Amino acid sequence: MSEQANHSDSTASGTAAVLPPPVVIHVSLPSDRTSTGFIMLVAGGKTLAGPFRVLGKADNAMAAKKGNATRDPKQPYGDTPTGEYAGTLATRGKSYGPHGVIEMSPSSGDALTAQSNGRTGLLIHSGDLNSEGKLRPTYGCLRVSDDHMEVIMNVLRGRTIDKIKVLENEPPPINDLSPLPEAESAAVDVCDREGGGEYIANLHTGEVHNASDPCAWVHLITDEHRQYVSGLPEGFDWCGHCRIG
Repeated sequence: MSEQANHSDSTASGTAAVLPPPVVIHVSLPSDRTSTGFIMLVAGGKTLAGPFRVLGKADNAMAAKKGNATRDPKQPYGDTPTGEYAGTLATRGKSYGPHGVIEMSPSSGDALTAQSNGRTGLLIHSGDLNSEGKLRPTYGCLRVSDDHMEVIMNVLRGRTIDKIKVLENEPPPINDLSPLPEAESAAVDVCDREGGGEYIANLHTGEVHNASDPCAWVHLITDEHRQYVSGLPEGFDWCGHCRIG
């Protein structure tokens, strides 16, 4: 099927309706899975969401109980396997978070090897943070925060997922991070804090990118941080991380 056929459909009047391009979900995890990696959604060369923090670590106790004390990603109950997956939106129970999940079906790499070794049920989902406010380990799924999962699911509704790419130690695509697309009401400001750099504020979503560091995270602005805002042009804002560290 041609790309044009993939991205268009027919209305009742016979007029071709252009559908949005499919989404590629990029995930990069560190080799040390006790640390978080990033997840971002890209379509048509534009960043739709992220990069957000994501954890791809299995629970130590459960992995050991199931005979995988090293959390080998290619074995059941290990860390999230690298490779490519197909993705499907679905609904699961409360422990997976309030916004639904993305089911991951392996198509290549260690993900496919893991499937042949009996691994099933890999997801992208959220759920409660731990007592320190950090992402909790799973049984091998990818976990993001509830707030970020809500953004991800809102972006994906009405779109198709082309693929999910899970890699290790890969930087995010940066050609569309600086600057953000004009359609997303992006604007640029220079941060004058110590060690500062060029910041890109997305006025549509309230997110901030550090353009001088392509591996920087996106931080959602919350009301509790707005009291720290001062001296920025109209329409700009600080995220809590960039302002108060």
